[in-house]
Amino acid sequence: MEERILDDDESRGIKIKRTAGGGTDAVDALAEGEEAAEEEICLDLPDEEYDEDLVGLTPSQLKEELERREKLKREAHEESERLKISADEKLAEGKFADAELLYAQALVCEAENTAAAIGLWTARTRNFTDPEAIFMNNAAEELSEDETSRALVVEKMGKPLHELRDAYAKEEAELAPGFEQKQQERREAFAANRRYYLLRFGVFFVLAVLFAVGIGVSASFILRTKSDVPTVLVGVFAGLTFVALVLSVIFARKLFVASRLYAANEKLASTETGARLEFLRGRLYALSLVFADSDEIKEE
Repeated sequence: MEERILDDDESRGIKIKRTAGGGTDAVDALAEGEEAAEEEICLDLPDEEYDEDLVGLTPSQLKEELERREKLKREAHEESERLKISADEKLAEGKFADAELLYAQALVCEAENTAAAIGLWTARTRNFTDPEAIFMNNAAEELSEDETSRALVVEKMGKPLHELRDAYAKEEAELAPGFEQKQQERREAFAANRRYYLLRFGVFFVLAVLFAVGIGVSASFILRTKSDVPTVLVGVFAGLTFVALVLSVIFARKLFVASRLYAANEKLASTETGARLEFLRGRLYALSLVFADSDEIKEE
């Protein structure tokens, strides 16, 4: 049986086989020779997210980089453990501030150091006796991201924290209705005051513009006529423009103050009761993070 290879423009081989009966049979030579493809080079990459820094490295460079990273990771772990051991000693001595600092440094070296994270919260809460630590410097948000530490805090301090939340919720429920009613009343008064000054500012500003136009029109007739009327009108319009501008400035300042008072009234901290409400709602939100029910209580 005769065989010939025909190549097209893209160099794809077509094998023509002449059969015993005189016919022909076309076979894709590349498909037939797939098993003879070039040997593939396989590299074992770490099971982690895509890393641009590893793209384009040769196998030897990749190996060196992975070894370097592994060494750094090992050194970070050793340093983290060293700091944790020092922190444990400070914690045993009751030096909570020093222990907290060391635990925090240990977590900087190795964020996955669970024992250091637990120690950190043990030190922060003074061995789970001081709930105030949870409300300091976004500590509740940080705690909510560490499920192990959060569960431990709830286990150790659940009862006092629940009592705090109940007390805060009760006080918030008592203060909110009266504050919101008074806030609405003040809002209407401040809005009316703002409209009052806005109207007067607008009127006198428009008058100032019109009087200024009058100055220009009158001045255009001074050289066209021998009459003193245009000159007099220029003087009159100039005086009126000055008065209108002064009044515009006065009402603009009053409008600014009125607008600022209106905006301040919308903030909880604008009054003593509002500041207390803001405090209570902030604490309730922090506790909702600790108890993992932040969808129920939203930060105001």
